[in-house]
Amino acid sequence: MSRQLASRGVHVTSPAPRDAWERALASDPNALISQTPAWIDCICSFGGYADASRLYELPGERRLVLAMVRRRELPGPIAAEASLPLSWDAGGVVAPGGVTAQDLAVVFADLRRRAVVRTALRPSPLDARQWAAARPSAVVVPRLAHVLDLNGGFGRVWARRFAGTARTAVRKAERCGLTVERDTSGRLVPVLYDLFE
Repeated sequence: MSRQLASRGVHVTSPAPRDAWERALASDPNALISQTPAWIDCICSFGGYADASRLYELPGERRLVLAMVRRRELPGPIAAEASLPLSWDAGGVVAPGGVTAQDLAVVFADLRRRAVVRTALRPSPLDARQWAAARPSAVVVPRLAHVLDLNGGFGRVWARRFAGTARTAVRKAERCGLTVERDTSGRLVPVLYDLFE
């Protein structure tokens, strides 16, 4: 589905084309794994949802993507959409250079026009200031998120941000044969989901 928000010159496409989505992710410094197409695919595979992601093409070639799903069993005007559903981590908008309050105003204007019974947004905690600045008239439920600053590399994080008990637990896990693998492609999303369960 594709449509134009005439008053703002914004073109909206849903589901968001994967190539545009990947470009937005690659250029957003605060992008999370839960905002990727692979994560949405995982939700759709396991949770009874369909991809309802939205690509916003703004004047000046700026492109935003809202990671979102909708319940499969609720059609048309009784549909419920979420970015993202409870227990599936944060969703929200990815955009080149990071999302702005102006970007979010465009997204809110579009979502207000949607013929659905409920839209829930759980944005990235890394973008909290922008969401607070753009907040429309909506019900806001505060949430708590824990963020570990990884600046300075592993040695600095290990020495300064992990308590002695945490370092001891990691050493014990290493002695037991724990393997840690890093993935930035989405290949290990199913493994993350299994661990999450």
